[in-house]
Amino acid sequence: MKALIGTLQILFVRSTPFIFGVLMNGFSVFTTHGQPVKTGFETSHKSVGLRYSRGFLFAHSALMHAIGRGPNQSLELFMEFQTAGVRPWEFYHRLPPWRLLFNVADFSDPRHIGQVYSLGTEMSFPLVRRRCFYLGLTGALGLGFVTRPFHPIKNNTNAAVSSPVNYLLRPGLEVAFPIHRQARILAGLSFTHWSVGALTMPNLGMNIPAFHVAVTGGWDVRPLNSAPRPPFARPPWQADLLLCGGLKQVYPLGTGFFPTATLGVWFFRQFTPKSAFPAGIEFFYDGSMKMRMFRAYHSYGYDWQALRAGLFAGYEWMINRFSLYFHFGGYFFWPDRLDTRFYQRIGMRCRVGQKWHLNFSLKSHFFVADFLELGGGYRLWSWIRKKAQK
Repeated sequence: MKALIGTLQILFVRSTPFIFGVLMNGFSVFTTHGQPVKTGFETSHKSVGLRYSRGFLFAHSALMHAIGRGPNQSLELFMEFQTAGVRPWEFYHRLPPWRLLFNVADFSDPRHIGQVYSLGTEMSFPLVRRRCFYLGLTGALGLGFVTRPFHPIKNNTNAAVSSPVNYLLRPGLEVAFPIHRQARILAGLSFTHWSVGALTMPNLGMNIPAFHVAVTGGWDVRPLNSAPRPPFARPPWQADLLLCGGLKQVYPLGTGFFPTATLGVWFFRQFTPKSAFPAGIEFFYDGSMKMRMFRAYHSYGYDWQALRAGLFAGYEWMINRFSLYFHFGGYFFWPDRLDTRFYQRIGMRCRVGQKWHLNFSLKSHFFVADFLELGGGYRLWSWIRKKAQK
């Protein structure tokens, strides 16, 4: 019974970020239309704010119990800008405000973690906006500098992060109440993640569920743009060719970096101004597979066992030329059997021109990081369509 309870606890901890991501994406899909968002009333279009948050380090591994025993507290200074409806995507997302932020987080563990200094940007997507009440879904991206990362001699207790520079990911939910024509009080919940995506090891990552309060003061008070929502023409299905590369480390420490590569064909259809459905087939190369197979099977195996292939489907949230996406896939070619058959991906794309895009994503197995993917893609759809016409 104890073994069963322990297994269930491990599954719950590892699946919590996955469930959280599915719920957040589902929440975004179902609130695409009919949001009770009002415009026309006056609000500050520029403001500064100070945010205090308090949470705890989520111990998703037994190794995490040695660090971060005390509460996690952070102080954040941010500058907020209210979008004015100059571009169509601003109307599609109900005129979301965006912020530049500087955050200082303390883990109550000066020996093993120290502080994390973060710079980033955040956007708040309105779900309910009235003159006296605001409810929004937030998302922050940035970089964090850790003062006490892992070191094999000086700090070998910190198994959470081994690089001083980590990416920051912070989804959340916030409410706001005006206390003056130019001032507001904000409060909400957030889930902050710092990691480097297996680029260096060890890399368990730091996850911080937290509650926060903030106060803002603004200027440039004028009415929100109340123009009608621009029409949306649903584009046809598209096919993108994607090529990404990366580096990763594995245990034992000191074995160096191993190359990784991803080649895929993504089929993509945008159904609403915000939401799109991607699916496709992809092939992976993992240069660390021989080292991992030797540790598991005491044999280096064959070169072709470093290859994998899989199918995926997911959800993509469109924000102008940028998009955030979540994929859930499964391998149909999987000769090493070292990881679970299923994989996930969370990432961001930026469209450049009409056919090219840049990609940054993290591939994982139930949020156990596999490797970072950095690369780009080219839209094949127009080429396929022209070939069909010939």
